[in-house]
Amino acid sequence: MIDRRNFLNAGILTAAGALIVPARAAETPATLSLSLNGSAQGPLVPRDFVGLSYETQQLETPDFFNARNRPLVRAFRDLTPAGILRIGGNTSEFSWWKERPGDKQPPRIERPIKPGQPRPDLSYAVTPAAIDALKGFLDATGWRCIYGLNLGNGVPHDMAREAAYVQRRLGKRLVAFVIGNEVDVFSSHLRDPKTWGPDTYLAEWLAAAHAITAVSPDARFILPDVAYKLDWLPAIADRWATIKNPPRIEALSHHFYKGGPNDPRIKPDRLLLRSTREAQEGKVTSDAARKMGVAYRMTEGNTAYHGGKPGVSDSYVAALWAADYMLQLMSLGYSSVNLHGGAGPAVANSVGGLAGEKMLPDAQPRPRPFYTPIGNMDGQVQPQPVYWGMKFAGLFSGARMRTVQLDAQGLNVVAYAADTAQGTLLAILNKEVSTDVRLPLPRHQSVATLSGPSLDSREARLDLTSRSVPAATVDIARSSATILRLGKVVAAD
Repeated sequence: MIDRRNFLNAGILTAAGALIVPARAAETPATLSLSLNGSAQGPLVPRDFVGLSYETQQLETPDFFNARNRPLVRAFRDLTPAGILRIGGNTSEFSWWKERPGDKQPPRIERPIKPGQPRPDLSYAVTPAAIDALKGFLDATGWRCIYGLNLGNGVPHDMAREAAYVQRRLGKRLVAFVIGNEVDVFSSHLRDPKTWGPDTYLAEWLAAAHAITAVSPDARFILPDVAYKLDWLPAIADRWATIKNPPRIEALSHHFYKGGPNDPRIKPDRLLLRSTREAQEGKVTSDAARKMGVAYRMTEGNTAYHGGKPGVSDSYVAALWAADYMLQLMSLGYSSVNLHGGAGPAVANSVGGLAGEKMLPDAQPRPRPFYTPIGNMDGQVQPQPVYWGMKFAGLFSGARMRTVQLDAQGLNVVAYAADTAQGTLLAILNKEVSTDVRLPLPRHQSVATLSGPSLDSREARLDLTSRSVPAATVDIARSSATILRLGKVVAAD
């Protein structure tokens, strides 16, 4: 339990440190109805469901993921005491393993510069010192790690050497390896588009995985980590039964970005509109994973790709979006969600420059990715709005999702429910921009409220003050969300 004093001392008020009271409408709120008589046998949310994704190039500086980086350790621990750090991204394809001081970078194939992709001359070394520091960081935070290896420019022998050291040092802190990042778009900058596809990918992947398991027999893997071509997942699942001596697979994975910086959907008044895409992708992913008998994860994603969009990805609307997206994936049975971010240079290198910077006046520079959950500027670590949406959804970690029916009367309001030993959690997200809503409920306890002064504000507030409320109604302000705890609800026969 987080008491009020610790809550204030931790600075969990707003991204700017201000107290925010959401605006309320003068008119009577719209009254909705809700039923919790559905089955309680939904997916069990892992306790380490909440995750962050960082570029592999972040390892170039061993002082970053380091137990001595106390502000970053605290930000991770405050987000969740048990999470998943995914190391990968586009820059993972341009690293090389420097195990000894005299090691030289392997030769590279010369390639042209492609917009939206890392410069082909990008190169940096990952050293044992960086992995040692990463181990200390994971121990200090209580988190585990998904570790990406270089398929784009790497060779199996070097991947095996790196993986062996990583597995030996991280031990139980290692979830699994991922070989290759967004392999479905290798054809745009790293492979021949005429021949690249699931079959050629699997051939390369298997060569690397078998080289790794030859020296690290207990190694586990996540694949294929596609950007958006989810038809690769059933294609791999269909082929898997024919593979001889298959490596151990922990999960299938894909990425998710709502759109690009110039996409008309990436606006404060449109980002929160529900689409069928998430559910459709969840079905494709879960069907393929069940066929292989493995879990499934979303390992990299956020609001807008290419570093995000100013005024959206760095604003309160992103907090509401993150809360809704993560709760939806919990209900779809995902094992974890990793929202992408990190320090500016690594993210900028991963996409050949931050597109969002071109959308800002010269007087308003933002030398950090616009979508990052944790800002890292000149040694300052500052949680951003999306961070508070993640923490809000993370309160469902360890619970079992259950069916909830909400009659929203055509309004953009959604509800999620989950059972815990202490009772049933109920999250209600009012994504309307001009309408408050009201729900009649039995006696309950207020657990959390997510709010902000406006969707495009740089401020977001997560209030974790617990309050008991008698049987009555609960009001949810426009553009806000709340989590309540009810008494145990018995499912209908």
